[in-house]
Amino acid sequence: MGVRWWVQLVMLAASCYNMGTMWMTQVSWRLWASVGRDEFPAYHRAWWVGLRGIQPVVFPLGILATLGSFVQLRWRPARVPAWTAWLGLAFWAVAWGATAAWWGRFQGRLEEVRREDGTLDPLYRRLLATHWARVALITASALLQVGMTAAGVRAATTPSGERPADVPCGQV
Repeated sequence: MGVRWWVQLVMLAASCYNMGTMWMTQVSWRLWASVGRDEFPAYHRAWWVGLRGIQPVVFPLGILATLGSFVQLRWRPARVPAWTAWLGLAFWAVAWGATAAWWGRFQGRLEEVRREDGTLDPLYRRLLATHWARVALITASALLQVGMTAAGVRAATTPSGERPADVPCGQV
């Protein structure tokens, strides 16, 4: 197995992992409304900061997938067009940029979910309402990697010069 396939397999695994952590984050944020007002600051600090928080779960493979997107510009499965690698890189650039400008900043500023009157904090509501965009970006990145892997497998199992549709059933 050559470099192209190792890069693709690592990217597929990292992207699927990232999709799972992003969906887990979206679901866990919704549960924050169930944490008591007095307990939320300590809970959020433990969730957000340090080696026991969410950051060591999310960042290492997010960084790996981002760097891998650059690597795929050079090494990707045969017959997988360059635009797919550029699209994957764009998904990550937008996700990191929006995280730095929006979600990360606001997560760090969040001090309460429930106000004294029992209503939800507007910052928390804004995070929940907009975080779906990041979930969509990371999910799209993972689906792109699935598609790139499938295209690479199809290219590797199809005789050279033939399109997969030209190969009779049972001969692939």
